[in-house]
Parts: sequence; C-alpha cells; structure tokens
Amino acid sequence: MLMITFLAYEITNAQTENPISPKTQATPVPGNIESHFKSAYKNAATVEWQQTGNNYKVMFTDENNLHHTVLYDKAGKVMSKESEMDEQAVPKSIREYFIKNFPAEETYRVWRIEDETGKISFYSPVKDAIIFFNEDGTFDRRDERSPENIEQK
Repeated sequence: MLMITFLAYEITNAQTENPISPKTQATPVPGNIESHFKSAYKNAATVEWQQTGNNYKVMFTDENNLHHTVLYDKAGKVMSKESEMDEQAVPKSIREYFIKNFPAEETYRVWRIEDETGKISFYSPVKDAIIFFNEDGTFDRRDERSPENIEQK
C-alpha cells in the first residue's frame, strides 16, 4: 500500500530556505483577523503569518502535525483554506490514480483546497508537475512545474 506524505512539508521547507518575495512580507496581523483565526484554530501550533497585498496568509500545524494554510481578506473573511491530508482521508479515486499512474512511487502528498464559496478540490505535487483532482477525487488536470510556478504549489 502506498504511504501518503504531504505537500506542506515541501512548502514549509521552501519557505524556510527561500527569503520572502518582495510581494509577500511578514507583517503584524490586525486584531480582527487574528481573533477569527484563534477562534477557529484553537490548537494551532508553529503559526506563521504573511501579508500578500490586502490579504493575510497564515501557515500552521495542527495537533496531529498536519500543515494548513488559510488566506483571510482584510475584514477577516476566509478566502481559501488548504489542508494537508492524512492517509485515511484521501479519496479512494486519488489513491487509485497514484497506484495506476505512479506504481514505483512509495509516497505521495495530497492537499485539500476549499475556496471562499466552499468548493472543494485536491492537488498533489509529483516530480515535474502538480496534479489536480475534482471534489469527487477524479483527475482534473496536470500542470507542469516551471521555475515560474514552482513556489505556487
């Protein structure tokens, strides 16, 4: 059985090793946004905030050491959420996709995305691309990685 590992580790390492881009800078967080976050994620650990334009992005781990990213607008409204998935939570169709298309891979990473409307999707990075799946776990598309999009997941 393939073991699932997670994209958050890769993203967290990339952020640790690379300086923050000029578009994204660490900044103090407005009280209303921090209050929304602390109310929703009482057990968050290793919390890191960044401001991107008028939005605030928080990256953190939960009590199971799973990584998460939440994007808030300046009013404190959640714009999107990305959550690292544990093995049991990954849809069967995504597991089957990896078994069929990457039989030599022993590990892969899967993230769940929820946009501001509540629409769910998934993605998983592979060596040279990012594979996207629909809400039901069916394959959607494969985006090739390039130097321009490698930090964009």
